[in-house]
Amino acid sequence: MSNPQTQAAARKRIAIVGAGPGGLSALIALSQAGFDVRLFERQPEIKAMGGAVLLNLPVMCILRSYGIDLENFGATASSEFRTSKGRLRFRIPFSEDAQKKAGLPGWNYGMLRSSLYARMLPLAPAGSIIPGHRFVRFTEEGEAVRLHFENGSTWDADLLIAADGNRSPVMQQVLGDLGLFHLGLQVWLGWCHADSLPRDISMIMHSSDTQFGFHPILHDGQPAWEWWMVERRAKDSPFQGDVGEHLQRRLKGWAEPVPTLMAATDMGKVFRWELFNRPLLKQWTYGRVTALGDAVHPTSPYAGYGAGMAIEDGYFLGRFLRGVDLYDPAARAAASASRFTTPSCCHRQRAPMATAAWAIGSTSLVLRKTSTMSTGNGIASSDAWQRSPRISS
Repeated sequence: MSNPQTQAAARKRIAIVGAGPGGLSALIALSQAGFDVRLFERQPEIKAMGGAVLLNLPVMCILRSYGIDLENFGATASSEFRTSKGRLRFRIPFSEDAQKKAGLPGWNYGMLRSSLYARMLPLAPAGSIIPGHRFVRFTEEGEAVRLHFENGSTWDADLLIAADGNRSPVMQQVLGDLGLFHLGLQVWLGWCHADSLPRDISMIMHSSDTQFGFHPILHDGQPAWEWWMVERRAKDSPFQGDVGEHLQRRLKGWAEPVPTLMAATDMGKVFRWELFNRPLLKQWTYGRVTALGDAVHPTSPYAGYGAGMAIEDGYFLGRFLRGVDLYDPAARAAASASRFTTPSCCHRQRAPMATAAWAIGSTSLVLRKTSTMSTGNGIASSDAWQRSPRISS
């Protein structure tokens, strides 16, 4: 006869695939909710992939609720939209009500991904993160889901969370072909130190076929800048040539501070992505498998707010699963109905906005859709923290 204590422990096992910001957030939230969680990552070590991120006030409140010290964590600034020649098109003011509720100034906070990881990783329970494990497949084993890895190892869980990105192998097994399609765009991302620039303004600038944006960040507590540039790029046309020369040519004649930012950037540390999207999903949870972040609602790697939404996903998984017996199908179904069987209202609102913001067309088209995404993101995230007593204090 099995030990009741052993049975109870087995009913609290959760496996997460993918150690991005969303996977780390889910690990922290679910561990703090009392679950036995393992986060599996295919890379041999856990490290940030990519450059800088922007996190808004609700997400900063979530991180604070986890126990993360926000002192000297990120840089905030008001946002403007301008033409490539520098003419002001639109200015987004800070919300005084949002700042009051959060107890923090500003709205978006810029930081390097490495700085975000440095604050989150110490909150992971000892032994909970397992690198060097490339997910291959899962199988249903009675009342458990068994994860199989390329190195031949397995792990049994009561719930599997896919946090493994836009091309999620977990969701490929669940859904089959994910329907990825190329957007005809590529994005360049970089960061630099440029002490001569004012720190109170972030900006998105447009020409007829190119977008350039920048935001102040903190790099190891020191002032710095992140920037991105978006341009058309046909599918299956890999970039060839000198990165610096290409960017200088594309941005020739643009108003300050673009020339200053380009001159201050180490082009050897610039990232490039081709942009892919997927059809919107009406359901995120299938039996003992659910998902978060880009695995179910992919965003662009620039100004699409993917890291922030993934962190929110992890937080709400922890909130709504707290106290749930994962062995009980009715309890799991009730928790799913509360949060993660159907996408939340804020993500339903934001996903089409983020998709629209990827489009590069006329200056007015890009400006209108991008500003809508920024405003809608604020409204949706404000709703998220109003529904969470833990992060409104």
